[in-house]
Amino acid sequence: MTFATFASIRTNVTRAAAAVALL
Repeated sequence: MTFATFASIRTNVTRAAAAVALL
């Protein structure tokens, strides 16, 4: 896994967590 892939996944997880927090 490259750093770029890890960063992308982490960003998606963060956005998902934010979306859940807004529910």
